[in-house]
Amino acid sequence: MPALHARKTPIALPPRLRALAREPFFHFVALGLLIFLIRGVLDDTPEQYRVTVGPDDVRRIATGYEWQFGRPPTAGELDHLVERHIEEEILYREGVAMGLDVDDEIVRRRVVQKLQFLQEDVALPAEPDEAALRAFHGRHAERYAEPARVTLRHLYFSPDSGGDAAAHARAAGMAVTLRDGPSGRPAAEPPADGDAFPGRGRYVALDAAGLSRTFGHSELATAVFELPPGAWHGPLRSGYGWHLVYVEQSDPGRERPLAEVREEVRVDFLDEQRTEMNAAALAAIKGKYVVVREDLEP
Repeated sequence: MPALHARKTPIALPPRLRALAREPFFHFVALGLLIFLIRGVLDDTPEQYRVTVGPDDVRRIATGYEWQFGRPPTAGELDHLVERHIEEEILYREGVAMGLDVDDEIVRRRVVQKLQFLQEDVALPAEPDEAALRAFHGRHAERYAEPARVTLRHLYFSPDSGGDAAAHARAAGMAVTLRDGPSGRPAAEPPADGDAFPGRGRYVALDAAGLSRTFGHSELATAVFELPPGAWHGPLRSGYGWHLVYVEQSDPGRERPLAEVREEVRVDFLDEQRTEMNAAALAAIKGKYVVVREDLEP
């Protein structure tokens, strides 16, 4: 019986595929895909030893350079920066593999700072509306108040010349002279009978903080706001010695309305909201951990 031979029928490709198969570009793509597959099969390099630098990495490196120097890097500078990035990545991986990051205070601090920065980037409070600004301003009105200020002259008596009691006695005697002037009214300009003061003899529009910086946290710095203008007062003690003080002008503080301090209030409101959001995020992270204090006594 004659053998039966199966007739092979060639597979007919659609006209578009036949035309595509004759295109050189198709051959190029197919060859590239084949090389990629072969390389993937033959390349047994562990992932930890593979450093990949992509377009996003290059853009990030170039942007960092521009922020620092105010201009984009040249092609040569960018190539050098990329090479340095590769070297740093390799050294970093080698260091981690050797355990150099373990129990290192600098690495620990840097990781903590980086996580805090990430939290701050996530914690972005919404812009406050008018009601929120008014409520915040009302809760912190003293923060935005105009402080009381005083303009004064003073006469100084140093305890270095004869001791503290002698300085006080000289100041008290001079106070009588200044208050009982020839015209029956106190003189604004003191005679040159005091001692040399490290600062000035007249100060303009000092607030409480300025008075403390000038005369220390002293009787003079706190009492001067209660003294009536147009008269000599004292002796009053400062951090240096004894003084007679003539108040030229005393301006009481005042609350500033929201319209004057709107931007300050807005910035402070957002800062407070961000702080609260960061604290909540930290509390959520800490809630996942159990802390055992073995250093505390039972």
